[in-house]
Amino acid sequence: MGRARTDRPEAAGVPVLGLAALILLAGCDADPFHPEAVEAHFAGDGSMLVLGAANRFYVPDPATMVAPAGDLWLARLEDGGATTRWQTVVGTAALQGAAGFTETATGRIVVAGYDLTTDADAWLLAFDPDGDLTWERVLRGDGLQELRDVVELPAGDLVAVGNHITMDGASLLVMRADRDGISCWQQVLGLEGRVGGAQVLLRDDGDVMVVGLAEGAAGGPAEAIVVSVRVGADCADPDGGAVAWARLVGADDGFAPGRAALLPGGGLLLAGASAPPAGDPALGEVCYDRLDNDGNGAVDEGCLPRDARVVSLGPGGDLLWDLALEGDGDEGIADLLPLSDGRFLLAGTTDGYGSRIAGDTDLWLVWITADGTLDLQRSYGSTDPERPLALRQGADETVTVAVAQGGAFPILRVDGEGALVEGCGIARDTTAHVVGGSVAVREPVLSRDPTGLILDSVMPDSDRPAPLAVPICNP
Repeated sequence: MGRARTDRPEAAGVPVLGLAALILLAGCDADPFHPEAVEAHFAGDGSMLVLGAANRFYVPDPATMVAPAGDLWLARLEDGGATTRWQTVVGTAALQGAAGFTETATGRIVVAGYDLTTDADAWLLAFDPDGDLTWERVLRGDGLQELRDVVELPAGDLVAVGNHITMDGASLLVMRADRDGISCWQQVLGLEGRVGGAQVLLRDDGDVMVVGLAEGAAGGPAEAIVVSVRVGADCADPDGGAVAWARLVGADDGFAPGRAALLPGGGLLLAGASAPPAGDPALGEVCYDRLDNDGNGAVDEGCLPRDARVVSLGPGGDLLWDLALEGDGDEGIADLLPLSDGRFLLAGTTDGYGSRIAGDTDLWLVWITADGTLDLQRSYGSTDPERPLALRQGADETVTVAVAQGGAFPILRVDGEGALVEGCGIARDTTAHVVGGSVAVREPVLSRDPTGLILDSVMPDSDRPAPLAVPICNP
């Protein structure tokens, strides 16, 4: 068994990707440590927690340049992302990766990911508020497992979601663990085609809503899947893992959700992009066959440009309204935020409006009303590609946007009219227009099987080099 290590390197920027999304590196230099963020949260103390990947213990083979996932990287940034309070890298000689995390009521940081030390195994890790690793759990099974998001229950237990992949296909994995990461139960929820979980949300009634991506056995466009899962009163409750209801949310040109948010009254807002097919739809060849935290799926050459899409569901999964926005290029939504004035702020990327000449993709912000009416839209770009990491509204009603910009994590602050209050870059008006929607909601037939994942560990240790300041932005 490999021995995982944790390190505290100097700050620096390699994308963490899912098991099915490893890509070729364009090149590397003598220093293998290049962390890049895939997820961020604003913490209660005003700092920003950033999760990503880096190559420190895992060094890619220069002959193949494969495996940018590398090692898991976690950092706490402050001063608007300009300085690093601490950072940690956890890894072995094999690949590790993560896509989601949560900050608990006690300040712990619990990360959901995967470990490839012996096979593809689900991985849960917990860090204290200062970034020290307190425990890690590996769940091994008869297939490939990965965890992509985790949420804390009121009692302190955890619910994590991800994928369970076998020769028969891909299924949605849901598990409950106690506060020390010991699994209480695991469920695999399957369809006739492929399905996977990417986000888990805690409902007001104590149960959870799981959001993911589904692809039918007959091929065609991808669909969003939403499942309401009962977690049970405690770890021993036999009702834990039961499905209250499930819905598939699709459209003629597909729908891949980038982010979901619970609404007052138990409804759900889904924001993402269309998922047009490529190749032979009968073979299930789609452009965006995986939900990614940084853009709703990997873009393949020759794919049709995506349109942004927003869908509002009622408490029982019924369709309330949907909105599709077509812009000058490829647009998608990766994050959303309910605002104090009743509107919603959507944050995503666009490669139109001059961004192809400058930095490839620009940050794209869209304001819509509570009933799905387009209100305002703007893009913010520089000479580097930008994508959103986290959103927060302040007491003065301005919105702070954490941005991934190469190896830097600049902070932008905008007012309710989209004017740039803080930060650098070029702000542009955008002209994406509303196009006819074709969203349909249907009830899937889900299979439900308990898994027999076995608890294990890769035995980490730790080290703490000094942190380093990083640049604010590149105008």
